[in-house]
Amino acid sequence: NLVGIRIWSGYEFCLVGKRIWSGYEFGLEANLIRNWLQNEFGWKMNLVGKQNWLRYEI
Repeated sequence: NLVGIRIWSGYEFCLVGKRIWSGYEFGLEANLIRNWLQNEFGWKMNLVGKQNWLRYEI
């Protein structure tokens, strides 16, 4: 299983797994990560005016 989060520092990383993706956004905050993790995987949400998303792969 792969659980990936797009991080606003310009890259994605896996919570579980080995894959690393490229990115282009910036604005990582601890509460954003907490809010993402409190929602179900695969849902899109808009935080602080920017669209973030959490991806879940099996």
